[in-house]
Amino acid sequence: MNRAISEGVNIGYQHYQVEQIHQPKAPIQCHNCQRFGHFAGNCTHWKTCLRCAGKHSLQECTQPRDEPECANCQRTHIATYKGCSKYQRELHNLQTRQKGQKIMQSEPQVTHPNKKQNPQTDIAEVTKAHQEEIAKLKETHHPYIEEAKRQQVEADKETFHKIIKETTKQIESMKKQVIEFISEVLLQVTPEHGENALTSKSKAKTISHLVRQHFGLIVSPDQIHNTFRKKSDTSPTKPNL
Repeated sequence: MNRAISEGVNIGYQHYQVEQIHQPKAPIQCHNCQRFGHFAGNCTHWKTCLRCAGKHSLQECTQPRDEPECANCQRTHIATYKGCSKYQRELHNLQTRQKGQKIMQSEPQVTHPNKKQNPQTDIAEVTKAHQEEIAKLKETHHPYIEEAKRQQVEADKETFHKIIKETTKQIESMKKQVIEFISEVLLQVTPEHGENALTSKSKAKTISHLVRQHFGLIVSPDQIHNTFRKKSDTSPTKPNL
């Protein structure tokens, strides 16, 4: 205790000065209700006369001075009389409590070999403890995290494949429509008996290049050649334009 008073104490990262408690030498008595254990400032009882125990102030009392009555023990003395049995009992209890406190304070204190708290050391220890706790949590939940990642990757792959498949399907459909359109146009503008020139692979190659340039679609010359041949074989005789 003496060391704490002289050096102060550390609570958390704050340093505080310590003062010894000043023990009262007499029981605390209220001057409002004349009872023991509290002050008049926080009294919640009726005002009680010091002289006659009546419910009025001493200034309002009409009781003769030589006929007092104690508000605590109802004997013939004023309420602040030090010889009052109630006062003596309160004094005995106070002295007993103070004696017990002195015994506790005089017991040898366990001293720790640690020096005064060093804020930097404390922060380092707290940080280390937090890091160890985080490492334990990671180790515990690592399998669940990895499984969640794996499931997410699988879901992303599946979604990506679906998108690729649908996009490829749309591109193929568009390519087919373009080839069909070009073949139909060529059939309408081609003179009769001019099929060999228009269905040649060189012409199909030129058309493939134009389709790629204007539509951004990669269509092989063979696809164009074969489609045009099929349409030529199934097309009715065209009128001369």
